[in-house]
Amino acid sequence: MSHSPLLLPPPKSITVDASTSRADLAFPRVRIDPHKVREAEGYRLTVGDREVEIVAHDEAGVFYARQTLAQLRADAEATGCRPCLCIEDAPSFAHRGVMLDISRDRVPTMATLFELVDLLASLKVNELQLYTEHTFAYAGHEAVWRDASPMTAEEVRRLDAYCRERFVELVPNQNSFGHLERWFKHERYAPLAECPDGFEWPWGGRFPQ
Repeated sequence: MSHSPLLLPPPKSITVDASTSRADLAFPRVRIDPHKVREAEGYRLTVGDREVEIVAHDEAGVFYARQTLAQLRADAEATGCRPCLCIEDAPSFAHRGVMLDISRDRVPTMATLFELVDLLASLKVNELQLYTEHTFAYAGHEAVWRDASPMTAEEVRRLDAYCRERFVELVPNQNSFGHLERWFKHERYAPLAECPDGFEWPWGGRFPQ
């Protein structure tokens, strides 16, 4: 009986053979050929009896094929099954994003952010929106972020480089019209507030500022 490995996200097409592969899953033969694989970021991954081949549309397709191959290796280690198979896959959406709010609770460490990017890339997510309110160290605005463990510009540049190496676009997301109480509570910024004395919530209760 053939074993169909669990892959996330599920590929568009997977054909599993009843035979067992003796190929080394860690060393595929790689080729970029947009005539063979026409969809951007797409790939065809073939695990044969003695070799593994990746044919991809572009470098991103090669990267995503390798992520799938890593899942196949993990599945083989867990189940002991190494079926011959052919996978064809390409993203259904050009933008596959996740928004991470780092302005509530703890600001993640760089190590945690790198781990998150690795996880997202393994799932073929290609956009990470980093949402901030008062947790970025804007020059000249120290009063806002002084006690908030903010991310610095250098850290964001490091994270951006780490993302790009994994075909993830880092998108800055600075809230500017709401949720700025950590700014407006300071006398310098209070005149910018639309309701400096607070307001009533539509569903009841009062926001103090």
